[in-house]
Amino acid sequence: MLRTLPFVCLAVALTGCPRRVPFAPEARMEDPQRLLAELQAADEGVTSVKGDARLQIHSPRGSGSVSLFVAAARPARAHLESLDFFGRPQAVLVADGERFGLYDGSQGVYYRGPSTPANLARFLQVPISPGDLVQILLGQAPREPGAQPESVAVDEKAGAYVLTLRSPSGPQQIRVDAARRRALQSERQGPGGYGLAFSDLRPAESSSAPHELVLWVPSSGMTLSLHYSEVAFGGPPDPDLFSLEPPPGVPVVEVDAAGQPVPPARPPGS
Repeated sequence: MLRTLPFVCLAVALTGCPRRVPFAPEARMEDPQRLLAELQAADEGVTSVKGDARLQIHSPRGSGSVSLFVAAARPARAHLESLDFFGRPQAVLVADGERFGLYDGSQGVYYRGPSTPANLARFLQVPISPGDLVQILLGQAPREPGAQPESVAVDEKAGAYVLTLRSPSGPQQIRVDAARRRALQSERQGPGGYGLAFSDLRPAESSSAPHELVLWVPSSGMTLSLHYSEVAFGGPPDPDLFSLEPPPGVPVVEVDAAGQPVPPARPPGS
């Protein structure tokens, strides 16, 4: 599916010079619960994003890049369009947290069904929930539900704290910018685990947001890198961007939560 989305490798190291932040003993954050609360507060300061981006992708199946139009709003609304050289949509994904729609220009069909990781993977080729996708697009490191803060350490060179969380599915480490309380890097282990890196932080709404995002999935060898070019954070999202109506005249294929086509309902008495 969407084999026209090629892949290009991008280094996952954070870019730019390290932020030198003094970690005097009396100023160090030592309470992981408090650090998590401050990280959450900074996350909530960025509510939406809309603009243009470049997606670079690398996987064992191939490599390349594609232009994207991106719109996302908390908690789980997303709109992604892959564009050709002339800026025409080749594939359009819309998700509202409960339902998703995907126009596949290469096949001339519109897929529609539950907004699940399996269905979003038709576009992204990575199974991520709509809520996690929106958080990542806003520069946030999704946490496993019920994850508990365990410890906090200092990374002097990066000017960051290293927050360790524990959950039933496995540990997660988040590097948190010491000055802005925004995630710089995250690694979730266990089933479905993946890594994230955020860089080029700039002011956004009442917080800050990265303009470079990298996601990698060790189990599949997949790496996605998103570079925002012309983008704006904040403001009320356009509800029309999250409409699930198919384009006129395009056949609709209903799919289930696993992404499998749903047989058409048989007429009564047949």
